[in-house]
Amino acid sequence: MSNYASFSIPKPKNWQDFENNTCILFQCILNDPNTTMHGRAGQSQKGVDIFGLRDRQDNHWVGVQCKQKSESQEVTKAELQNEVAQAKKFRPPLKELILVTTAPDDQKIQQVAREITEQHRKEGLFSVDVWGWGTLEREVTKHPPAINAFHPDLNPFTNRLISLGEQSIANQQVQNAKHDQMMELLQQMAAEKFNFGENATDKASASTEALDQNIHSEIDGYRDLIQRGKARTAKDLLEVLKGRIWESASDRIRFRIVTNIGAAQLELGEDELAAESFLEAKSIVEDDPLGLANTALAYLILNEPENAINVARTALASDPNNAAAASYLIAGHIHDESVSDPLSLVSEPLRDAPEVLASAINFYARRNDSSWRDLARSAALNHADQKHLQRRAAEAVLDEAMLSQDMIVGAASGSDVKIRDLRDAVAVLQSLWSENLETEGYLTDTSLPHNLSVALWGLREISAAALVLDQALERCANTEELRELRAAMYLETGELEAAQQLIDSQSQRPGLIIMLAQTFVSKEPKRARDLIEEIDFSSASEHQRLVADQLILESFINEGQHDIALERAKHLVNEYPSSIIPLIELAKLQRTHSPSDFDSSLTKAINNLGEESRFAERFMLANFLEQIGRYDDVISILENFVDTSEDSPALRLLLYTYINADRRAAAHQLLKSLSKSLKSKPAYLKALVAVNANRKDFNAALRALDEYLQAEPDDLRKV
Repeated sequence: MSNYASFSIPKPKNWQDFENNTCILFQCILNDPNTTMHGRAGQSQKGVDIFGLRDRQDNHWVGVQCKQKSESQEVTKAELQNEVAQAKKFRPPLKELILVTTAPDDQKIQQVAREITEQHRKEGLFSVDVWGWGTLEREVTKHPPAINAFHPDLNPFTNRLISLGEQSIANQQVQNAKHDQMMELLQQMAAEKFNFGENATDKASASTEALDQNIHSEIDGYRDLIQRGKARTAKDLLEVLKGRIWESASDRIRFRIVTNIGAAQLELGEDELAAESFLEAKSIVEDDPLGLANTALAYLILNEPENAINVARTALASDPNNAAAASYLIAGHIHDESVSDPLSLVSEPLRDAPEVLASAINFYARRNDSSWRDLARSAALNHADQKHLQRRAAEAVLDEAMLSQDMIVGAASGSDVKIRDLRDAVAVLQSLWSENLETEGYLTDTSLPHNLSVALWGLREISAAALVLDQALERCANTEELRELRAAMYLETGELEAAQQLIDSQSQRPGLIIMLAQTFVSKEPKRARDLIEEIDFSSASEHQRLVADQLILESFINEGQHDIALERAKHLVNEYPSSIIPLIELAKLQRTHSPSDFDSSLTKAINNLGEESRFAERFMLANFLEQIGRYDDVISILENFVDTSEDSPALRLLLYTYINADRRAAAHQLLKSLSKSLKSKPAYLKALVAVNANRKDFNAALRALDEYLQAEPDDLRKV
């Protein structure tokens, strides 16, 4: 028997709910939809709260009496005898009386019920049973409608998110890790679970089919639970059903039970067990097209792509419209360099099937072919009802926007993607994440919260990003990618101890070690330096190597070893010739410790900027120049490179630099060009006060000041 501890039914809070829910349960048990409540509150019920006909047999009336009790209470012998005496008055006469109670099962009262039944048998009267809560709970778990009644929170109001792969956003600045390729494939395969709960070809006789109908309905209910995100509950219930009927079940019933167990296991991240279940289902029904598709999936899980391809082709030969098999055929060819167009592998009618499109998108993405973005967008437009394709389209926006973070800092975008597109994409992912939180079990798709939190962070919505990561880390084995991202957010908010607790000091991941070193570099610089020098960064990205070297440089500065720091900075300039960051670091040091060389390094950094330079580096240089009062250089570096349609650090820097440089006309023109919603933000209202005051338009300055103080009433002293 299954362990019910993992699936408990809460006791009803009041007697009305207890009676209503029990009525639904006995509609299932008696196989009589006309089972109903006896009378209404206040009327004499003659020992019967609920009545119905068992299997609709003439005159086989079953009466049910409900007794709500606390955990410490029990049904007494006198109570039972009184209810039996009342039930004898029920008309037509009963064949069975079942007293159900929320009190625990009790051997003593069950013995009394057996003794009464034995006496009634001699007298030609009804049998008597007493069901305690344990018995009642087991009966409830056999019937989905009863589960829904007693445990309504098993049915979320939204459908289960169809997840797509661990294809993370291509943002090397935030996440440089390569996720495990097979797990990435498995997650994408989970998206195409459209046929996991389908029936095998019917080989049962008509009489067997009639007898199996109730079992099929029960399986349908459990399949629906999987689709609603309650895979663990469904799996437990299917295991109970399997133990109860397996020996006498038809092949069709066995196939459906095992297939749905496999679907539940896949949802729960139990991939190898799911593969075993799908292969077991095929051994029961050898040639079912849908079973063959699931077999292809099993071989993909087991990293046997050739077998997956062969089985998928067999499935398509018998059922040319089998979209699931077609999607697995594409997945099996991901590493086949002779195939460049995944859709060429399948017939024309199948190329627009959602699951086929999803597999083709993943095919391109896994090969770092940017074609996946265009395919994802077009697929989402053609299939607006397919959430997994909407997610892929949203991730295409993120991939393009976050590839370099430049747009987030405030760069004028060279693509069609705008900040508002990024916000729309975030809204899609946030909706899907909210649905995901309603599901049972551990989180198996970590790419969704990862991508969502990266995008939120990029939009400077730090609290929202942190909440998503905290929710994800509660629901899954703490993946290093999620821990690394959460640690970075702790660092940004100055919560160094929280970051340290999250990072495993034994980790060999460059990103995590960089995070850990950042927590120590101010107070324990040598410890930070040792952490970095103990790790092999040769296979890390250039960005990570540069950040690690910057931390070592900072550690020497914090120790007061400025000569070593200067030499180190000069070395970095030669080590990373394509980046101006080392030149900025060198100039910062030279300004204090080698002033004669300062201007030369800074001028070189400015001159090294070109049209193709990363905006993030352009912004870093402009920020440093603003700090040292070189406003004209800031303006020359940022003008015509900043997006003025959205709020950003770069736009604010440019605006306030105009003001500080006394470029009144330029500041006024920039403010005038901004949208009304943007100008209403406190930072721009404050700038408007200064600009209008400098232009001696005091009325306009006072209006702006009033608006500003309404938005920031505690900031009077700062104006």
